[in-house]
Amino acid sequence: MINKNDLAREIYEKSDKKIALKDVNKIVTDLFNEMTNKLQEGNEIQINDFGTFSLSENIKQEIVKVSKTKATKGIN
Repeated sequence: MINKNDLAREIYEKSDKKIALKDVNKIVTDLFNEMTNKLQEGNEIQINDFGTFSLSENIKQEIVKVSKTKATKGIN
């Protein structure tokens, strides 16, 4: 299994260390955060030659429930 830090390190190594590891980590983190945000908004993400990502209806409904609960409690 590979985690986010492992993935960043692999990209860093393949760049012949021309990009600082901290910058690669930020890019990988930002990419996954943006993908997560878009999925939570109900968007589908399609990456050619890799795959298509979307949330199931059950997950979407759970996100709405949590958001409503936070809103009624004044939690951001």
